[in-house]
Amino acid sequence: MHEQGMAALPVLLFVTGLVCASGFSLILRTLSDEKAYRYWVVSLWIGLFSIMVVMFFPVHRPFPVLLAGHLALAASQVLLVAGVLHYCGRRVNALILIAPAGLYILLQVILYLHGYRLLPRIALYGIAVAIWDIWVIGLLLSRTQGADAYGRRIAIIVIAGHAVMHLLEVLYLLPAFSLRRPQGLADSVAIYYISIVMTLAKCFALLAMVVEKLINDLRRAAEIDGMTGLLNRSALINRGYEQL
Repeated sequence: MHEQGMAALPVLLFVTGLVCASGFSLILRTLSDEKAYRYWVVSLWIGLFSIMVVMFFPVHRPFPVLLAGHLALAASQVLLVAGVLHYCGRRVNALILIAPAGLYILLQVILYLHGYRLLPRIALYGIAVAIWDIWVIGLLLSRTQGADAYGRRIAIIVIAGHAVMHLLEVLYLLPAFSLRRPQGLADSVAIYYISIVMTLAKCFALLAMVVEKLINDLRRAAEIDGMTGLLNRSALINRGYEQL
């Protein structure tokens, strides 16, 4: 019964990722001109593919499967950062984005070829995700313009929590870097639970920024006269009251 429960965790993680990716895809239908959101949607769907790899190959993965899974994980994180760059109005440099992903994949391949099993590779993934999260937080903190400060604060707090949880996961798995340490599915149960919670939390952070931008766009649309492009009568009255 316990083994059946553990086997169900990757499926639960997959369902969580599917709900998040589908939800953002629906939002994208109303925000098709927002390039940042397109990056985030593709990031979620590619991340879903990496979860499928875990679901079908929970422990023993052939090298091509492992490589495809880590390529998907790295691509998902790269697209997430690219979306945040667009959101913050920053230039996207493909080389700077791809170089850390290439280093991550190279290290994963080295661990695999040197005989390290699943848990050390998960620890390396945790370190990489924490670094990507810190990168995203730095970009969000650097955005000084715009009326989306509340959504950004929520995103920064949640993504910081995401990074901390992955670093704690790494501390938990440090003994796994010993080749002589026995490893099994039981060691990864807590990691699956953390991944499920953090996937939802990170999507909530992105959603907070999306919703706040929608609200601000609607507010601006309500204040602008469609014919002249100037503030309408109600907006001018409200501005006058604000000056009193």
